[in-house]
Amino acid sequence: MPSISAEKAAQHTVAKAQIGNVQSKPANCHESLAQQHLTLLGVPSSIDQAYTEGDALRVLQGREVAPGVADTLHLKLGWLVGIQVVGFINNKAPKLRWTSNRVLVRTLSEGESSARPLSFPDGSHAILLGQSLQESIICTANVIEYLDVASGLARLSVRRRKQERLGFEASSRVTAVLRYLLLGQRMTGRLPPAPARLDRQSTEIAGKMAAGAAMFVVAHELGHITHGHTMTPTTPHAETGKMTTSELQELQADNWALGVLTQMMAPDEPEPESMALWCAFIGLFATYITEQAIYARRSGTHPEAWARWAVLERTSKECDERTQRLRAAFMANTAGAIKLDEELPTELWQLLRKDEALTISPSATNDTIMGWDRLQATPLDELVATARQAATRDGEELLNLLENGDLQGALGLVVPSEKRRARMLDETLTLEFSTLRQAIANAPTTLVSRKQELFSVAGARLAARMLGNQANRG
Repeated sequence: MPSISAEKAAQHTVAKAQIGNVQSKPANCHESLAQQHLTLLGVPSSIDQAYTEGDALRVLQGREVAPGVADTLHLKLGWLVGIQVVGFINNKAPKLRWTSNRVLVRTLSEGESSARPLSFPDGSHAILLGQSLQESIICTANVIEYLDVASGLARLSVRRRKQERLGFEASSRVTAVLRYLLLGQRMTGRLPPAPARLDRQSTEIAGKMAAGAAMFVVAHELGHITHGHTMTPTTPHAETGKMTTSELQELQADNWALGVLTQMMAPDEPEPESMALWCAFIGLFATYITEQAIYARRSGTHPEAWARWAVLERTSKECDERTQRLRAAFMANTAGAIKLDEELPTELWQLLRKDEALTISPSATNDTIMGWDRLQATPLDELVATARQAATRDGEELLNLLENGDLQGALGLVVPSEKRRARMLDETLTLEFSTLRQAIANAPTTLVSRKQELFSVAGARLAARMLGNQANRG
């Protein structure tokens, strides 16, 4: 549950002083209690950008629309998911008083890359969802459905050797696709569009699973509130156990969310537990992939997605062989894609262009993607040595400060805004890799005479390594 930005946290302090006025208003007033608090925090309250039905469909398919329209539709998606989950819980447990007046969900286009609950003294709550997470959920559902279709087509061949070759190629494409999505988000700060062109039925299935995965994420955060998880300490839960209190809390919230989602789907699904499990799987791994792509610093309070999934799978009924095979294949593809210190084989990148069911952004040529891969996978000392060859005096100083672990001094060179520097230095807040890279690339002083992208990635990787070492010592 990453924190909101330092700016929003500062606004929260101001908001607390005004909450007394909010509490005095009647609970059934037009604007909800939770929304009034979020307004004080600067969180958007309206959905007023015009859009068409076609725009909505494109967003749910993970395709590109105008930036303002995309933000509006993701805001509405979070709101609709929240209405359904909160409404269901309120019907099942009215004593919680979780009406739409007191509990709501809001999507943030920036300042939040995952999801977190926000509770107020008057008993109202808000769930903040990162738009990048919602986009990742849609892409993950899209890729899983592509893997299912491609694997099924491979098995139709009557020749065993051809079956194996086509199956290997389908799986390899998914590894390359996931790597492309991860690197694109890490290097540019934006997730590329969903890569698979699915038929109508497959699109509907993927969209249904993506909506369910978003519900699982929201229900998970509400599970933290239900269980009273107000803190996330990383101390061991038991004297002899390796699990921390925060990790146990995450597993409790997962289990609670799966139960809620299964009950929600029961009236409409012939196998509600199976669909709920798929949605939980997508929610867990979309979150994991997003965190691997985005963060240079994160809280470190969550178990790995693999462990969280293993716990949920053990509590469910045994699923069929095809489903187990599909999930295992996707996890294997994910494991291959996230090895950021190992360059992906060139032949796997080339497979992306050989399947008409896949579409890669026109701006992302093979050279672009493989360039990202080399920048990320080249040993850091070697990358820094290359960056030094083109560095100015200020560039040399920046690299020296980062190598010596002086992030404050390094940011002093490249970030003029004192408020922004404070936010980037705040150890309680998440920090994105692309934020570091862009700060170096947009420095007010000249740092490098050529190879600007290489220099900015080298600097960002140095900072990320330093932050990682600090977290491990902590």
